Amino acid sequence: MTPTSKVVGDLAIFAVSAGIDLDELERDPSGFDLPDSVLDFLRGALGRPPAGFPQPFTERALSGRPEPAPAPKLEPETLAALAQGGRERQLALSELLFPGPLADYLAARESFGDVSLLPTAAFFYGLDESAALPVDLAPGVRVIFELEAVGEPDESGVRTVMARVNGQLRPLDVRDRSIEVVAVEIERADPSNPGHVAAPVIGAVVPQVDVGDEVAAGEAVAVIEAMKMESTITAPISGRVERVAVASGTRVERGDLLVVLTPADAA
Repeated sequence: MTPTSKVVGDLAIFAVSAGIDLDELERDPSGFDLPDSVLDFLRGALGRPPAGFPQPFTERALSGRPEPAPAPKLEPETLAALAQGGRERQLALSELLFPGPLADYLAARESFGDVSLLPTAAFFYGLDESAALPVDLAPGVRVIFELEAVGEPDESGVRTVMARVNGQLRPLDVRDRSIEVVAVEIERADPSNPGHVAAPVIGAVVPQVDVGDEVAAGEAVAVIEAMKMESTITAPISGRVERVAVASGTRVERGDLLVVLTPADAA
């Protein structure tokens, strides 16, 4: 489909859906709120047709309409990424065209990894108890998942799921989103904030610091119990404890905010 044929199609769809007479539209296009795709085409944003723009329709359609805002100048980093090609170019184009969805995608990728490796049915509906699920992580690297059992939910809506990974039995705590839990919503940590200490797994957390304490990077700030094992959560930076976001014994999910630190150089 050529740009011209697409614009003609957009204009026809606009006229039919709005109940506009095409002859009336042709006589006075400036009196209608034309689609942006049509106006961009008539301004030359998509190139110039071999026979030129239809006149006097073009002049009438653009008459009295404000000029579009100038395109923003691209940063040198963006231009360099576009010139590289491959994944860097894809990310740069996505940032320009779909900044919101790209941010959501990158956040999900940071939390859950590359889920594109999972088959569609397993991604949307989970493991099937009657069949094993092979997942190829890389050429020659295959992991086989098998669902053994799903436990009853606790008061927080968390179930213990027993699964086998390459034959080894592993228990996993999973939040069942289909269960409505009446509880205080726990704040989520901001991955871009180095002073936010987040829960690494689902479990019951016990803070080890109080507001005003000075901690060094790598020092323990909390202990979390998950799968009958305790793990120490350490400070990612040196600084002062500005806030303890959870009470002792609170059951948290991965990514929940536990402690807020003010960097040492800003304290």
